[in-house]
Order: sequence, then C-alpha cells, then structure tokens
Amino acid sequence: MKRRMTKSRTRIEPKMLRLLFLKSFILVYLCLISFTLFVFHWRPESLGAFIMSLEYSIRNASIYSYFTSFWQISRGFHFINQQLEKLRLSKYGRRKHGQEIRDLWVLHSRLSHMAERVNRIYGLQMLLSRLDYMAFSIIYGYVGILFLRSSLSALKLVGASIYFLRTVDFFLNDYICELTTRYQSQPKHRITEGKMSKEVD
Repeated sequence: MKRRMTKSRTRIEPKMLRLLFLKSFILVYLCLISFTLFVFHWRPESLGAFIMSLEYSIRNASIYSYFTSFWQISRGFHFINQQLEKLRLSKYGRRKHGQEIRDLWVLHSRLSHMAERVNRIYGLQMLLSRLDYMAFSIIYGYVGILFLRSSLSALKLVGASIYFLRTVDFFLNDYICELTTRYQSQPKHRITEGKMSKEVD
C-alpha cells in the first residue's frame, strides 16, 4: 500500500497527521511524567512503584500500538476513496481502469479483514484499559474536588495535566475507530459496483 501511495503521489491528510502527532505527544508526556515522578520520589523500598511505573508505560505503548494500527488502516481506506474518486472523474471509465478498480477492491477487503483482526487481538486489552480509565477518572476527580480550594502547586498542575491528557487519549482511540468506519463505509460510485465487487468475494 505504501508503494502504491508513493507511486500515485498521494499525501497524508493533514487531519490524520495532527491526530498522530497529538497521540505521540501524549504517549511521550505520560511516560516521561511517570518516570520523572519515580526518580524524584525514589526510596530504597519503592521497587514496587518502579514496577508499576514500568507497567503503566508498557500499557500506554500498547494502546498507542492499537491507535497506530487503526491509523494506518484508516489511511488506507482514505487512499482507496481518493483513487476511486479520481477514476470516477476519469474520461476513460471502467473499461480503461478495470484492473485498477479490482486491485482497489482487493485492498479494501484486506484492510477490512485487518481491522477485524486488530479488534480481536486488542479487544480484551482495550476493555480492561477502558475500565482502568473509568476507575482513574473517578479517583482523580474525587481527589481533585478535595484539593480544589487549596493553594496551587506544581504537583497539582502535573496531576491536572495527566487527567486531561488521559481523557484526550481515550477520545482519540474512539475517534480513530469512528474515522476508520467512516472511510470504510464511504459511499462508492457506480464505477465500483456490480461485477467488480463480486470478484472480491
């Protein structure tokens, strides 16, 4: 797919790049904060805290992998839609571009199977992460209410930033899934219907 995108000189949509940069920034920030808090609060008996910090970073990296998998799939569907639109506007029509249309349908089918496979692999893990986020939101929200009237400090700003970024992080996971579904089910022109779609089956 990457070779075909390079050959067709298709650029990545700016919105997709912004999503990837934002997700990458959140991952790096959360991992750095977790490591920094451990370093500044190090004690000989805090080995358990180090293990928890490491587990937290691995979990964030795993969620990031889930996001990037769907990001690549979404990018592929978007590429297919762009190519189909070009063929629709082409004056040669189906007869000239029949093979290319068949190749795009095959790629669409493979990306759909890949999305199903990613969901099977990460399904349980994402469910547990969502439950973890719900518990995190309740605890952090309650603690935030308790210390709302106390004086501002650097630790409170860090806590607020973690709460906000984790909320954005889970929103991005839901958004990339919704975006993938939207690109996958985008209405196709009649040039891709009929015989072309049956050949994939």
